[in-house]
Amino acid sequence: MVPPAEEAGKAHRERRVLTVKRGVGANRYLLALAVAAPLCAEIVNGSTSFSEIERPFAALFTLLPYSLLAVWLAFVSAAVPARNVLFLLPIPGLVIEGLGTRSFFDPAFADLSTLSGVGLFAGVQWPWTLSLIASHAMTSFILPLTLAAAVSGQGPAAIAERTAKVCAILLFFILVLAWLVAPGTLSRHGVALAATLAVVALLIFLAGKARVASPPRRVAAWPWFFVAGLLFVPANWFASFFLAERIGAYTVLVQFAFLVAYAWFLWREFFNPAADEPRRMVFVAGYLIPHAIALSLLGWIDLQYGVVGWLTLAAVLVIGARFLRKAS
Repeated sequence: MVPPAEEAGKAHRERRVLTVKRGVGANRYLLALAVAAPLCAEIVNGSTSFSEIERPFAALFTLLPYSLLAVWLAFVSAAVPARNVLFLLPIPGLVIEGLGTRSFFDPAFADLSTLSGVGLFAGVQWPWTLSLIASHAMTSFILPLTLAAAVSGQGPAAIAERTAKVCAILLFFILVLAWLVAPGTLSRHGVALAATLAVVALLIFLAGKARVASPPRRVAAWPWFFVAGLLFVPANWFASFFLAERIGAYTVLVQFAFLVAYAWFLWREFFNPAADEPRRMVFVAGYLIPHAIALSLLGWIDLQYGVVGWLTLAAVLVIGARFLRKAS
């Protein structure tokens, strides 16, 4: 029989993935997280350019929600077992794309491209929805939390409950304001928005209450983390945009396999309490490489994209130089 003190200590360690003690450096972690969230989700992937940042509308409705959401989710992640963090991963996509832009339910949304209207069922464009949920799990959750922890030396446990509550309230206020600004939002998407809120609430409940099996104590070598990060972007594109032009709604089956594979990796390796920071940072470096290459090539067309790409590539090199030595 395991002594109660030892069992409590084990549970506490499992909750501390990507976390450290609250105290000195909390403001440094908050600042790093607030900057990393919109940077990873909008700037690095080319969705928003530097020229748009100075516009108040873009800052309020496009960038600020990422920072508020990241702080709130980081606080929640520190309160649940590490193996249950998987339940939090769909939330950024549901909030940003489902409640914010409502692109899940709008076939006329500008960024849909070949996925417009594909796999439409119960008012939801499923191939687009699954692709964006996977993408935001990385860019709006895993990347900013990992980078902020590495830069600041702190983690989600440094966030005070009051700070998290204020961020959640401000985020909800911005979402409601966005609904009111766009005419007909509540009349056309009211049911979908309510259903999305219910799913978010359910995921938070499961993160705190579900009993997920603990992963093995051994973790893979760092090259596997690098390959998993490197392949995420092309695999997500292949399972959605590429296949949608060829097999239509059936691409959902391939997406499901893709999501299960990465969910298994994240549970088995990335969120494993035995996984160290160097391995997670190598995963981040692998993920950033396709974006760095793409934006660097776009720099021949638009210099500001090139600058982002070159800076991203430089960040990958710095991460590699700093953490590859530790991982090996």
